[in-house]
Amino acid sequence: MKTLNDIVKQKLNEKLERGKLAVQKNSEVLQKIVENTHDFLVPLNLIPFQNNGRVTGNIEVTRKVGDESWQQDMIHFTLHKNAVGQMAEKLRIPQTYLGRLVSSTHDWERDIAAEILNRTAQHNDKNYLLRIVEDKQPELRGFLSDKYKRLNSLTIMGAFVQAIRKTGGVISDMFVDATRWNIDTIAPQPVEIDTPNNGKIAVAVGVRLSNSDFGDGALKVQAYFIQGVCLNGMTSQNVLKAVHLGRKLEEDMVFSDKTYLLDTKTQASAIEDMVRFIYSDEYKAGLIESIKAASGMKIDMGTAIKNVSNYMQKHEVKALESVLMSGRKDDGVDGEPTVWKLLNGITAVARDTEGRRAKELEDYAGQLMEKYIKA
Repeated sequence: MKTLNDIVKQKLNEKLERGKLAVQKNSEVLQKIVENTHDFLVPLNLIPFQNNGRVTGNIEVTRKVGDESWQQDMIHFTLHKNAVGQMAEKLRIPQTYLGRLVSSTHDWERDIAAEILNRTAQHNDKNYLLRIVEDKQPELRGFLSDKYKRLNSLTIMGAFVQAIRKTGGVISDMFVDATRWNIDTIAPQPVEIDTPNNGKIAVAVGVRLSNSDFGDGALKVQAYFIQGVCLNGMTSQNVLKAVHLGRKLEEDMVFSDKTYLLDTKTQASAIEDMVRFIYSDEYKAGLIESIKAASGMKIDMGTAIKNVSNYMQKHEVKALESVLMSGRKDDGVDGEPTVWKLLNGITAVARDTEGRRAKELEDYAGQLMEKYIKA
C-alpha cells in the first residue's frame, strides 16, 4: 500500500513533467521580450498622439549603427494597457476613464483620448522613460519615471536558477505575459506535517521569483509551497522587497547602462542569498509552524467566505463555496472548518484558474494566512 509520501512524490513528479513544457515555452517568450525591449528617455511634449484606428504615439530617436555611425529613426507605437494606466497616474488623468477611451471601439472616444494626451503633453517637458517592445508592431508597455531602476530579467532569472540548483530544488512552472513573469521551484522531497484539525498533509517547499520589466509590480522572492495531494500552491510574503527606483537616468543613457548592469548584479546576488534563506531548515521550520497554527484556528466559514468576497470575484466565491462544501481530500479541504481549510479552498480555486489571476489568488491566500496568524 502506498504511503502519503509515495502518493505525493508521484503527483509532484507528474507536475514537474508537465511543467517542463511550460518552462521551455515561456523562457523563449521572455527572452524574445527582453531582446526586443528598448528604452528611450523622452520629454513628454515631444510625443504626439493620434487615433489611427488605435490610439498611437510616435517619437523620433537616434540609433547607433555599427561602432561609430548614427541614424535618425521614427518609431510609431501602440499603447499597452499597463502603460496607459501609468500615464494616467503620472499625468493625473482618471485611470478608468482614459483606459476606456483608449480601448474603445468608437472613433470619437479614441479621438478624445488622443486629444487629452496631446493637451496634457503640451504643458509637460519632463523626461519619462519609455520602454517599447519592438516586435512586429512596436508597443509602449512601460511609461516610467526617469528614476526607474532597470534590471535585466534574463540575468536575474539565470542567477535564480543557479541558486536553486545549488540547493537541490527543481523548476516546476513558469508564467509569462506581456508585462510580468514568474518562475516557481520546489524541493522534490515533501515534508509531512501532522495538523491539529486537518489530518496529515505533505508539503513541497520552494521559491517563486516574480518580476516586471515594465513597472507592473516589484521584483519579488517568495516562499512557495504546494500541498502534494491536491497540488494547491500558496506563496508567503516577499523576502526581497526590491523597489524599482534608483538614480535619475542620464540623457545619453551611456552611464545609465553601466548602472543597469551594476543594479542587476546587486539584485542577482541578493536573490541567491534569499533562495538559500528560504531553503534553510530554520525557514522551513517556521513555515511548518505557520501551517499548524492555521490548522489550529477554527473559524465560522460563512463569515470567512463573506470576508474574502471583498477580494475574490463572484464566480470565484461560488467555486470556493462548492470546493469547501465537497470536503474532498483531493482539494485539500477535508477536516474541521479552519483557516487552513479556507486557504486550501482558495488555492484549489487558483489551481483551476488560468493565467495571472491564478498567481494572484495564490498570493492572496498567503497574505490571508499571515493576517490570521498575526491577528
